[in-house]
Amino acid sequence: METAAQSAPSDLNDYKPSREEIIANILHVLSSSTEISPLLCRYDWGRRQAEEGNTTTSFCWDPFLSFAESMPDIDSGVVTHHSSFLRNWLIQLTNMGGIGKEDMMKIRNSFLDTSRKNKLLNGNNNKPSDDLLWQAGLNLLKSHLFPDVESDTDDDDNAGSHSSMDPILPHELLLVVTDSYYCNDDDLEMGELAAIIEVGMSPSEQVYRLPSSIAMFFLRTLLISRVLESAEESISDSRISSKPVRWRRLKSMVDDTLSLFQRMLFDYAGKAIDNFEYGRQPKSLKLYPVEPDHVISIATWMYTNHLFPSCRDLLWVLLRNNTDKSNGTGASGVKILETCYDSFRMLTSLLALDVAVVDQEYTAPSRCLQWVLKRMDSQSTSDFFDRVKSAQKEITHKDGSHDSMQDDGEEMYCPWNDKDPGFNGRGLSLEEDLLLYPSIRKKHDNSDKASSATFYDEMGIAVIAYWKLKAETDSASLALDPLPYPYCGSYRWTLLFPHVITFLCGSRASSTIKRMDELECLSMSDGYLLGINFTIISLGFDMLQTLITKTPAIRPMSCCTKTQNPIVQWAHSSPGLEPIISILFSHVVRISYLEASTENEPPSEANIALKYSSLEVMKMTQTLLGFYNPAIQIHTLSTVCHLIMTNQDRVLLPKALDFMRPIIMGMCTNIQQYNDDTIALDDMAIMQTISEVLGIFLSDLHYAFRDSTSSLPTDIDEFMSFAETYSSVFAIIRLQRIWIVRCQGAVEEELIGDREALELFYGTVKWMDVSLSKLQSFDSSLARLIDVWERSEDRPTNWHRLFLMKLALQDALTQPDE
Repeated sequence: METAAQSAPSDLNDYKPSREEIIANILHVLSSSTEISPLLCRYDWGRRQAEEGNTTTSFCWDPFLSFAESMPDIDSGVVTHHSSFLRNWLIQLTNMGGIGKEDMMKIRNSFLDTSRKNKLLNGNNNKPSDDLLWQAGLNLLKSHLFPDVESDTDDDDNAGSHSSMDPILPHELLLVVTDSYYCNDDDLEMGELAAIIEVGMSPSEQVYRLPSSIAMFFLRTLLISRVLESAEESISDSRISSKPVRWRRLKSMVDDTLSLFQRMLFDYAGKAIDNFEYGRQPKSLKLYPVEPDHVISIATWMYTNHLFPSCRDLLWVLLRNNTDKSNGTGASGVKILETCYDSFRMLTSLLALDVAVVDQEYTAPSRCLQWVLKRMDSQSTSDFFDRVKSAQKEITHKDGSHDSMQDDGEEMYCPWNDKDPGFNGRGLSLEEDLLLYPSIRKKHDNSDKASSATFYDEMGIAVIAYWKLKAETDSASLALDPLPYPYCGSYRWTLLFPHVITFLCGSRASSTIKRMDELECLSMSDGYLLGINFTIISLGFDMLQTLITKTPAIRPMSCCTKTQNPIVQWAHSSPGLEPIISILFSHVVRISYLEASTENEPPSEANIALKYSSLEVMKMTQTLLGFYNPAIQIHTLSTVCHLIMTNQDRVLLPKALDFMRPIIMGMCTNIQQYNDDTIALDDMAIMQTISEVLGIFLSDLHYAFRDSTSSLPTDIDEFMSFAETYSSVFAIIRLQRIWIVRCQGAVEEELIGDREALELFYGTVKWMDVSLSKLQSFDSSLARLIDVWERSEDRPTNWHRLFLMKLALQDALTQPDE
């Protein structure tokens, strides 16, 4: 049986391959049979002084030398046509010269026939150079995508052959590009940047040629952007010729382009991470490995300048068609909305990768962040986001509710599936909506059917919040606009503060990194990523430190019920505060361990992980708590204490309990204001919550000596692990008794008139009487234990903590003065 190659006609004039076949051959040859491309990038090498005084190498790279003449300007006021960019770029690259017409025609003709292509590439010592293959391939690609462009390599016989062929349809071109990637394993060989060595070239400014893998990333992204633009243009053509429009296919094409771009991004970024070593210095200027920064920069520039605008323009038409009630053939409105939000999600994924996989110093916003913010702030994106929200409201109003997008019983919060018809709490702009997303999602996650999955990548949103906060204090030098000035300080807190916890969670907070790990594009245990993880966590501490010390106008509301916005209420309540206090406590333990383990290490190694000391983090935690009213503080500490007892190191319990003491001391000064029923009732409720928290520890304390035949605790290790915690409990009880004594005087003076407040007060007094009776019994058992261990050699090494516990207990049992 003859193969396709064997049966191919020998005379090319008799064989007319389709445009799809030709373009498929071109993409296959360029990706599989070349190593170096004609695309250029530039490094600017410099010298800088590190803080330690060591001289190190630094550089800034420009990957877009090959695009200089064709570079589009985002929203200059004129609609950017991406096919024009691709056209101009191909013309620019194919006019390099230096290749004979005969050689060019020979290579070009080999792309038209499989047998000739194989013979050309596999011939002994006659394989064309990479430059020849690229120039011939791009020249032929230009001819078939833009037949009207004159080519000086076309001979007289074939000059009009391209224009006489049937045009390639957008969905067919997309299929060709997609297959050229998914069906070609050779693409994943990254290659290296190759220096162009010229006489007189300054070593501080080196020009490199990009490897074919990265050049193909460029080319495929340009082609799929062209596909979507052509698909949009085909709609008007179909209407003019009275042909049916395949609306569902158009929507699927957007999905397929986003999926292909994401997969290329994940694969290339993962390969770059595999080839990169954290903290290493370049060894040679002649060959330089592709870094994660190269891939993320290219991907972000291509997406913000080309793919996203193409997706946006086609989706706009799909949304407009869906609102036409007379048309029943369109794609589902909810499905279109999902794709719209998918296009926004990619922006957050790119920013997350810029943080999680790129080794950088955060002295200024990265180029990736600037490109994304410029695209988000553009008028076209603002109009598109408004159109998406408008369509979402129309669909919600028309359908009553959205179709459920989950089949497993869990409900991940999805912006397009927001069941609030009024969109309460949603942002007016895309940037504002993204900044609110973590609060909206976490409020949603309080429901019974909650999922830990996130739609947007919250790491990418957090880096926007980080630089917006920096711009609050230094917008001029950063060349970055702060949040709009009409936003009040409490609303700025709503937009910025919730992102601190994202950084403190490290790279595991990135849904993009998790997805790449699931696809085995990278490993979250990779040494390079673990090194960057320290930097990510430090960004959270930097952000919190800035909020505490440099932005006094940005603070939570004194009472979260002052606003009707449910998202703002959540962000200023204890549920919004509890997670970050909990993770700050966990970092105190982690940093304390690192401080102990790095005492004998060189300072440079210890400083990698210890930008902030455990004492500094604990101080920030206490200051942060103080920004909230006492009721929120107590409810937060109550929840955190429960979490510490079950999930974390109990060494933090004494400190968590100590945070309650300033609150009680403040309540003691409030007593003279208890004629105000609101103040009295609030304080009584707070004291009741404190008593409930202490009751957990007192219950354990009561059973510590339940064996009456022994002077020793039932579980010695358990008892000693709580020694400092019990001392803190006794100190709080002493302050409670002082408050009770002073409140009794206020009651006698009839200063407290609210009946509910009085009931709560008497309940606290009754609880205290019961607790003190148990503590009297415990005091006797503790005295016997101390006596036994003073006379015994078989005792715990930390038994001396019992003396501190004894002193604290005696203070608690002593009747305080009025």
